[in-house]
Amino acid sequence: MAQLLRNQAAKPQPPSGVTPPTQAAAPAAVTPPQIKTEKAQPTKQEILRAPTSIPESGISNGLITDLVLKTIYMQGESSASALSKNLCLPFVGIVQNVLEALDREQLVNITGSGGFAATSYNYTLSGNGITRARQAMERSTYVGPAPVPLERYNLMIRAQALKGLTLREEDVKKGFEGLAINPLMFDKIGPALNSGRSIFLYGP
Repeated sequence: MAQLLRNQAAKPQPPSGVTPPTQAAAPAAVTPPQIKTEKAQPTKQEILRAPTSIPESGISNGLITDLVLKTIYMQGESSASALSKNLCLPFVGIVQNVLEALDREQLVNITGSGGFAATSYNYTLSGNGITRARQAMERSTYVGPAPVPLERYNLMIRAQALKGLTLREEDVKKGFEGLAINPLMFDKIGPALNSGRSIFLYGP
């Protein structure tokens, strides 16, 4: 007991009425700000790369099927390679898959072949196929190349935009060489061309 009292007496005590300072709390961890990185825009080559499957084409299977049916309906008979050319879609992975599905559903008939490859098969519509083609025609009479998804079209427009173009006055004059143009027009044509945007020239 005496030892305990001696230990307490040895410890410095704060003056009466003074609150001892408390230990400062450790600062909270600071989360570093998130840096947003811009997604790299695809190049022209990447945008123009031929799709290898229907999902990659960005077009629904139903739309491609309608185009195939309507094309055969309008032509009466068509080879697989001609269908691929008319729709501007690869045969392997897209047109071939659609034709095989139509064959399983007995909507098309293979009437012959110009060779051993599947691209040389000739197709006509069955009775049910004609009905389906007419129904597709009622939805849309368009027959031709498959449409391009709007997003991909916009990407291509941005990729084709002129960037960093700098034309000097002599460059502009050389481009319009042989044409009767008021010299004052070059002061307007030059900046318009360097803007990289569409311009409209008119007049006699």
